[in-house]
Amino acid sequence: MITEKNFKLITFLENIYYYPRLDNVFKTANCLLDKNGYIFIKTLSGDSPCFWWNTSRIERYNVSASCMPTLSSLKYMLKNSGFEVIASKCYPYYNILSMIGLTKNRWLNKVSRVFNPIFNLLHLSDRVMIICKKVKDI
Repeated sequence: MITEKNFKLITFLENIYYYPRLDNVFKTANCLLDKNGYIFIKTLSGDSPCFWWNTSRIERYNVSASCMPTLSSLKYMLKNSGFEVIASKCYPYYNILSMIGLTKNRWLNKVSRVFNPIFNLLHLSDRVMIICKKVKDI
């Protein structure tokens, strides 16, 4: 049985928004991990500028998507599930200018190099990556 094994790493790659109860998912992951196990998460951010103009997650990820967590909400849930976030990063997946309907060209790419780091600093990027370590059993 899978629950009888302990893992060193559990990954959530572009699927976390399909789980209706993330707190339960992280608590289950805690039980499945070794004492010093890790979780790696790569997911869409609920703060994504994509949702500024298009607020429907259904159009982007279909009706199965049940939540779009932000970086801060993920950190909160992970901490409450016995994990310590050791690294996190927000990063742009889409060119900000192309999201508002402007086509890419050489000049626009230069402009986007200015805006994308600003969005990153504000944690308003399209994707987030998190690495966390199990620090206590739940």
